Amino acid sequence: MCGFAGFTGYLADGDAVLERMMNKIIHRGPDSAGKYIDDKAYMGFRRLSIIDLDNGSQPMFNENKKIVITFNGEIYNYQDLRKDLIEKGHVFANNSDTEVLIHSYEEYGKDMLNKLRGMFAFVIWDSEKETLFGARDFFGIKPFYYTVADGNMIYGSEIKSILEHPAYKKEVNPVALENYLTFQYSVLDETFFKGIFKLMPGHCFTFHKGELNIERYWEPTFDADESKSLDEFVDEIDDVMHDSVEHHKISDVEVGSFLSSGVDSSYVAATFNGDKTFTVGFDYEKYNEIDYAKALSDKIKIDNYSKLVSSEEYWAAIPKIQYHMDEPLADPAAIALYFVSQTASKYVKVSMSGEGADEFFGGYNIYKEPLDTAGYRKLPKGLRKCLANAAQAVPFKFKGKNFFFALVLLQIIVPVQIILIPQFSQFRYFDIFGLFNALMGDSINLVDTNLSMYIPALMCNGIRAGLFIYLFRQFFRGLPKELEDAAYLDGCGPFKTFISVMVPNAASSFLTVFIFSIVWYWNDYYVSSMYFTKACLLYTSPSPRDCS
Repeated sequence: MCGFAGFTGYLADGDAVLERMMNKIIHRGPDSAGKYIDDKAYMGFRRLSIIDLDNGSQPMFNENKKIVITFNGEIYNYQDLRKDLIEKGHVFANNSDTEVLIHSYEEYGKDMLNKLRGMFAFVIWDSEKETLFGARDFFGIKPFYYTVADGNMIYGSEIKSILEHPAYKKEVNPVALENYLTFQYSVLDETFFKGIFKLMPGHCFTFHKGELNIERYWEPTFDADESKSLDEFVDEIDDVMHDSVEHHKISDVEVGSFLSSGVDSSYVAATFNGDKTFTVGFDYEKYNEIDYAKALSDKIKIDNYSKLVSSEEYWAAIPKIQYHMDEPLADPAAIALYFVSQTASKYVKVSMSGEGADEFFGGYNIYKEPLDTAGYRKLPKGLRKCLANAAQAVPFKFKGKNFFFALVLLQIIVPVQIILIPQFSQFRYFDIFGLFNALMGDSINLVDTNLSMYIPALMCNGIRAGLFIYLFRQFFRGLPKELEDAAYLDGCGPFKTFISVMVPNAASSFLTVFIFSIVWYWNDYYVSSMYFTKACLLYTSPSPRDCS
């Protein structure tokens, strides 16, 4: 993993400050440590040895010791770049990818970034120009944080290093908090610490005499190519994946592979052709992928090492995980990633994974939400607004709600026979608040009419709908809240969560309401038939129409 920390300017106790900054990230580089100090720059490094184990220590210098670098990451095409730079006259002291970066900077300046293939964050101090130059890889795989205080730049692989510098005063950044509560992480270059920023992916910087200049050196573009068939695209993706895996395996230490039940990590593991895969599962059946991982590992003849995480271990690990992340991230996958990394660290120093494939190939269900709501969005905007306002205006809590619900329940509790006579009187002398009497001089006789069946069905089903809603509500409230939370975190929107998670788990509620509905419809027919004195009115098929 490796990590660096440093700052510009002079401090009387600069060496001690740098040491404290480095100690905060010792977990990133337990193999060795190194420092560079002059009167204008302090650079520290913690190393996890991967390439050129004997000669790859940092900070690293060019031939005349005027340029020094600290680098976190791997450059996968460093061997090709090295050959090119040797042809141009550069002299190398070792076989590390770090030294390739130094000579690339000498040869190309910031244009070197367009030649790199890999994951990286680095800082180069040019002592002659008194300029600090740094960059972060195209996708931001490797971290880089910085702040400017008292005219000097303070930086590190983790925020916790920067906090050790006396020039920075800790303060919460409410802007980042607002973004986190909206998007589940901070989408800005700002962090939760006011004044501390992330160097964004695909960006580089120069810092010279108190002036910081940041610019973007790479930006992704999407140019749809519809000229190829599906099979051609599949073959092309497969070729790219094999090439990428081979480049990621370039190392002087053993490389492993994370493996879950997902297509992405399974594809990488199958392409990997290594010796070890690593898996974690939880003591909750739905989130235990160990059996699948072991089955696939057996099939591709790779040893699988797994760990079953208990609920106690899960919750106990959260404070430590949060400490190392520096900023909160509302993704429980980070906890699984911690445990699988912990398991892998017992056997290897480097491991591949399928991280990023879901985002790249649109694999989250949330990406389908626009399709799920396409029908609703076809409605006129005015109508959608009215529906939204109506939904917000519905009083879910109001005075007397329990009384009305009790009336609904009485329909079940009170025997039908008890209401026969009162209901007959209502049908024989049907009136609505005296309206028919006032207009027509008399009430209406509904006996021996089909209205004696329609009116109870219409009125009672309206009342019973409240009971049905209540039954559904109680069933859904009884479902574990964790199911809904897990669905949202997996990328499901409200509609997808309801259809794919809630409805299947509440199937018994639908059966219950169905039975109630059938019984009530039958009772309505039975009760209403008591008010027919002519048998022909009860016929539902072609029947004699002479009811005289």
